[in-house]
Amino acid sequence: MDEHGASIIEILASVSILTTMIATGVPQTTALWETFEGSKAVKQFVINVRRARIESLTAGTRGVLKVDVDADGFSFGIDAAPYSNPALSDYSVFRENLGESITLNTSDTLIFDSRGFLVDVDGDPTTAAFSISVKGDLFASGTISSSGRVDIN
Repeated sequence: MDEHGASIIEILASVSILTTMIATGVPQTTALWETFEGSKAVKQFVINVRRARIESLTAGTRGVLKVDVDADGFSFGIDAAPYSNPALSDYSVFRENLGESITLNTSDTLIFDSRGFLVDVDGDPTTAAFSISVKGDLFASGTISSSGRVDIN
């Protein structure tokens, strides 16, 4: 007898193997996507810390980088003399949104003086810590030195 096509058993076996492969791959794809989003957020933050430092140098005055209340983004603005205490920007230069699953925390508002140094509200050189989380899990943390150097742990 000449057979053409596949039997029901062969089709069911193929479907079950395919289903197992998909079920195993989806969680790995999700984890990979979260890693991509976290890496993208870290790079975006580091680039914008450098940008904030350059904007302060260019403007020749104090710049303020502040994390949003919901921690999913940050904004940078210029605080022209006389400086406000607490540090607040007089006008906005840029704003970045990190995404709804990303949260950013900093130890304090980041203030860059007219020479590009990270300073406290009194103008003394300081360092700041930051952390970035993806869906509530810590993804990366680091420090920003008074010279503006960003070290990621």
